[in-house]
Amino acid sequence: MKEFPRAWIGVLYGAIVWLPVFGSLYANIRDALAGRWGVTDWIVMLLLWAAGAVVWMFICDWGAHRIGGWFGWWPNSRTPAQPVDAEAEILVGDASAIREPQISMKLHSVPWDEVGAALGSQLLKDVSRLSEELTKTTPPLRELRHLRWRYELCLFHMFWAWYVATSPRLANANATKPFLDNYYGAAFTTLADAGLVTKETYAQWRRDAEVRFPAYKEAFERADPTGLRFYTGTVGYTFLRFLEPDRDPSGLAVIITELGSIIFQELAKYIEKLERGA
Repeated sequence: MKEFPRAWIGVLYGAIVWLPVFGSLYANIRDALAGRWGVTDWIVMLLLWAAGAVVWMFICDWGAHRIGGWFGWWPNSRTPAQPVDAEAEILVGDASAIREPQISMKLHSVPWDEVGAALGSQLLKDVSRLSEELTKTTPPLRELRHLRWRYELCLFHMFWAWYVATSPRLANANATKPFLDNYYGAAFTTLADAGLVTKETYAQWRRDAEVRFPAYKEAFERADPTGLRFYTGTVGYTFLRFLEPDRDPSGLAVIITELGSIIFQELAKYIEKLERGA
């Protein structure tokens, strides 16, 4: 639905919220004057009116944000998954900042080639940690030992590095190319050492990335802000489609989507630390 004009939002807000508030105040003052209330009665009336007004405005504000976002009258910001520990409390803000095009001079001084190489070299370590999270599902996923699963999980993890590197903020800082060139090189080396990719399959590996990354990006940016669509069309659903094209994705899609959000937030936090330390 088309977004509601901001001017009309102000008019509706004033009509729904402020008119009843001041209307009730006017009615109370009218009754007080007519009844010749004492000072105590005036104080009690004003206190009750103020308390009721605050509660009424809170209810209207809460309802307006949710109803308006639900019907698309104004943007409803996407909220990433909640951090998994206290150390990650700033992730929500960082994750949204990654998409912003503002250029920070500190980003230009970050050695992005070294950053990409470091992240690429620890790809398998990160994927192993991701696999450990998936083994906690009920029942445990025995398929995680299969090379196909590890291969797809590596590509899934690589997508988030690609997504951050191609964000407007890093692109405007000329960080995308040095980051990705060195990231891909280090990732290929570590995957080749593990037997997941070879020189003969290098071209196919790159083609798989070129197919999956845009699909994951579309699914991630299409996420439902209401949280009602948590299965079909999500990044987890898309991942399982690539993993097993001939089977309908299982409920594991929900867990994969959540893990993807955590990976993204961790990367966003890492970039934030680099910027502050530059």
